[in-house]
Amino acid sequence: MDNKTDFFPGDIEIVDADLAERMSDTALRRAKRMAGINSRYLATKRDKVIETEMDLLVGNASISVNGYQIERRGLALLGGTGAGKSRLIARLIAERKEFQPRTTGMTVTKPLVAIKAPRPSDLLEFAYVLLEQLEYPLERDLKAPAAWRMVRRQLKVRQVRFIHIDEAQHMLNMGDPDAMEELADALKMVMEQADWPVSLILTGMPELADFMTIYGQVSRRTHKVHLENLSLPRDNDLVSWIVKTIVENHAEMTFGFTVNDTYLGRLCHGADRQFGALTQIVRGAVEQALVDDIEATQVEHGHFVRSYELFSGCKPEQNVMSSRTWHEIHPLNALLRDQELARVQVMQALAERAAALRGRRRRKKKED
Repeated sequence: MDNKTDFFPGDIEIVDADLAERMSDTALRRAKRMAGINSRYLATKRDKVIETEMDLLVGNASISVNGYQIERRGLALLGGTGAGKSRLIARLIAERKEFQPRTTGMTVTKPLVAIKAPRPSDLLEFAYVLLEQLEYPLERDLKAPAAWRMVRRQLKVRQVRFIHIDEAQHMLNMGDPDAMEELADALKMVMEQADWPVSLILTGMPELADFMTIYGQVSRRTHKVHLENLSLPRDNDLVSWIVKTIVENHAEMTFGFTVNDTYLGRLCHGADRQFGALTQIVRGAVEQALVDDIEATQVEHGHFVRSYELFSGCKPEQNVMSSRTWHEIHPLNALLRDQELARVQVMQALAERAAALRGRRRRKKKED
């Protein structure tokens, strides 16, 4: 008798349960423990700042429904790779009842839809991604203007008041300044639609500010919040709290070595001064301790060395956590991070090119 079980491909919970059944007891225990640690959230004063901005955004949206026109209908959260912006926004969205689906009779409405900006971005592809999230049957022969008209119509039909666009800096990857301007115009029309204005929540790299600066129609309607980099000695207490809270409170372990200010400096430097990256490295050290011994009660220096190696993809001599000249090592010179740096530089170059072309067009119009 064949005992093989076939799982419906779309039922990920069943497939995940099957994977868990095939894991060793030790691996499963470690995975469950790390899942619990990773799920813990580290709330700081920056959360309060974003919560206040979200209150203002939601408040403006509710007033516009009653016939008032409030021009500010956007919030942009800007931060470097590893700043923790995506998780910060995701937590706020999950906890705010204004964004949760509502059931009216047989109808379920979602006040907010969330997408990741397609990469490379394209005016038509952007509309397709939105239509897909709106659960609208896609027609691949649609032209961009028709697709965006359908987006605006479906936003109203499905009573969507907010769109969250993550990785929004990908809008700079369009390359062609005219195409980027068309996308900015399309987003402006979504925000300004007379009978159904929609608010935008954008999260992305600092280069996103370039897009909004170049195309002011989005910038004027958007509050921008920058997640500052960590800086020592200013943030010494904060960095110490992050490291010790994860190890001692979340993982319920102790340190097998002394964590002094110099060590905190290594960690902060290795994380490129980014909040989210720092938490990843510390949690990675806990995981390495559990790899060595599932019953581990201490995190050692070597676990941080291995965690940073896996996090960054660095060569041994470039490991910030072990090198004597750690302060001379640029945290972005590891193999994997080099690719990220190159991508950022490309986006910056495109933004500069777009600004230059736009400036030349303005000058030409004045001359004409």
